[in-house]
Order: sequence, then structure tokens, then C-alpha cells
Amino acid sequence: LVEGILSFWASIHALNLKASQMALFSALLLLVPTRQALSQSPSILRLRNKILSILEDLIREDEQE
Repeated sequence: LVEGILSFWASIHALNLKASQMALFSALLLLVPTRQALSQSPSILRLRNKILSILEDLIREDEQE
């Protein structure tokens, strides 16, 4: 279990995300519309899509700099 967590963290770290990008990425990981603890899946999916769009924009802006 620990080895899997460390491997996952190494993969995330390799993305070299800025703090704002990491915050949005973390939100994406939490907002999975099929997660049983979440209700209102369509609303969650819309929010997740907005967050993904913003994250993509931030990454594109970062690449252009």
C-alpha cells in the first residue's frame, strides 16, 4: 500500500504542476461523479468539466510563457 502511494505521488510530482494547477488537479480527483458518497452526479460532472477546462487553460498559458 505504501509503495503504491509513493509511486502515485512520484507520478504526480513529475507533472511539475504549480500550486494553482495542483489545487485544480486535486479537485478533479475528488469530484468523481460515480463516487457513491456524492449525490447530484450531473451537477458534479458539470463542475468537474469546468475545473478541467480551467486547468487546461492554465497549463496552456504556462507552456506559452
